[in-house]
Amino acid sequence: MSKKMSKSQYFLLLSASFAGTLVACSSSSNVPDGNIRCTKPTECPPGYTCEFPDQALTQGVCCKDEGCSTGLAEDSGVGILPSDGSADGPTASSDLPLAADGSGNTLPDSATNGGAPDVPQSPTPDAPMGGTSGDSGADGALAAGGSSGVGAGGSSGIGGTAGGTGGSGGTTGGTGGIGGACSGTMCGSSCSDLRTDVNNCGACGRKCGYGTCQSGDCICQIAGLSWCTGACVNFQSDDTNCGGCGIRCVPGQHCSGNVCVCDKTSCPDGCCKGTTCEDFASQASAMCGTAGAACGTCTGGTCQMGQCSCPSGQTLCSGACVAGSCPVVLASGQDGPMGIEVDSSEIYWTVYGKVLILSKYGGSSTVIVSGQNYPTDIVMHHTWDPAGSVTSSTLFWTDDPAGTIMKQPAGFASSIVASGQTHPSRIAVDETNVYWTDASSSGAVMKMPLAGGDPVVLASGQNTPLGIIVLFEELYWTNSNASGMVMRMPTDGSSPPAILASGQDGPWGIATDGSYIYWTNDLGGTVMKSSFFANDSVPTVVASGQDHPRGIVADGTDVYWTNCNANGTVMKVHGVGGTPTTLVSGQNGPLGIHLDSTSVYWTNYYGGTVMKVTPR
Repeated sequence: MSKKMSKSQYFLLLSASFAGTLVACSSSSNVPDGNIRCTKPTECPPGYTCEFPDQALTQGVCCKDEGCSTGLAEDSGVGILPSDGSADGPTASSDLPLAADGSGNTLPDSATNGGAPDVPQSPTPDAPMGGTSGDSGADGALAAGGSSGVGAGGSSGIGGTAGGTGGSGGTTGGTGGIGGACSGTMCGSSCSDLRTDVNNCGACGRKCGYGTCQSGDCICQIAGLSWCTGACVNFQSDDTNCGGCGIRCVPGQHCSGNVCVCDKTSCPDGCCKGTTCEDFASQASAMCGTAGAACGTCTGGTCQMGQCSCPSGQTLCSGACVAGSCPVVLASGQDGPMGIEVDSSEIYWTVYGKVLILSKYGGSSTVIVSGQNYPTDIVMHHTWDPAGSVTSSTLFWTDDPAGTIMKQPAGFASSIVASGQTHPSRIAVDETNVYWTDASSSGAVMKMPLAGGDPVVLASGQNTPLGIIVLFEELYWTNSNASGMVMRMPTDGSSPPAILASGQDGPWGIATDGSYIYWTNDLGGTVMKSSFFANDSVPTVVASGQDHPRGIVADGTDVYWTNCNANGTVMKVHGVGGTPTTLVSGQNGPLGIHLDSTSVYWTNYYGGTVMKVTPR
């Protein structure tokens, strides 16, 4: 017949781990070594359960079977002695500890007297806890020490305290009761294995929460989580433990992929400057943006609520307010691009040592010729059938330092057209001949039949001839010096060179729209025009105030040119004159220029890029 443990007995049982020694329980195997308290089963050793004698209580004890909470033997009780061995304790009759023999009597007087104490009687064989210590021997006459106190052996209980000290001249007092010793570490009143105890993992009081304790370390049981200060966290996304314990993301950041980042999630009302969120109030022209985007610049404009506002007539291009449209980079990283040619489907240009091609429809540029010295100007020649279809295409270019004129028919290798030239510079072609300028101080204008043969000098003694075009069996070129001239002569050389315009200040590029001849004065900063049949007439100024105008093209309506400087522009003006329009600004050394039906193409010599803008 069993009886329910009273609440006071339960409290006494718990208090034994702090203030006294548990004398007896109803079963020899109910209480584990160390009298372990618990709040859940995982805090008890294997084979033990956490028992609560009253559901209103928040703390129980670890027991085997169900002896602690479900009942105690009728003839057994719980006896608790204070840790000092005295018989003082609770006095309420219902809560008095039972004597070890279960009789309900108090302990004998001899248990508290000096000298040879009475030997406490062992409790029933299945008592789980050790007995009390022997008492101290009396001082003085007795030679023999006090007898050992024989404790009640428990299968895993706490051993009794050491025996009392022998009397003067006597032997050592008795040993403690026979009980289970703590083979781990005492944490408070509990014996703990710091290697595996989830409440004392690696150190007393270090709790593992929902993790497990392995070799003294708290281990999270969910893949991808790591242990940090009492919790399992995800270093990939935890803002307070980002990439490691205690690494906190500051306001305006959140944890993504082990690092604190700034993006639209953490910085919805600002822009991200690296990992820092810049809100609207802190933004200026040098740092502007919204919705967590990377902060951009607003050069020449005003940043308002994260948006860059440009002055009237300007366009925001790559963080800068510019006149005209936003250009497109077709190729970058080019080494000194100069000449450029465009046909119906491809774009061609020259750089140091190479000629390259790029499809108008996208993709990457391809080197079609290498091993050159410095190809300068380039032109495409097509042949046509009666139906207007192209039957063949051949590229021609000048290689100035090498002194050669080169060609490459489509689908064939390149070859030398002419060699031994001093400074071959610009090039033109018609249906029968290829023409070029030899740009030395006593330069020449040359030609050579497309079918092959020897180069022919058309005009000699020219002062740095540079740009050249062919129109209606007439050649036109610029003599580029401070007292420059624009020259003309028949392509067959039947007449000597004639002056189209003189007194020009560094004439450079030259173009035609079929009705007029246009050229740029690099040193004078002007764009000029003249009728193609005039002889030393006064030319018309199309545009003035330009900054080193170089390359030039015309389409019958407008004239386009490049202003070649570190903050260069691509310009246009109506062929009859007027106010020039800036198509694109902020270019780095724009030089060669070409058109198709929709776009303007050019090379940035210093910037190393090939560009276009649409519409033109």
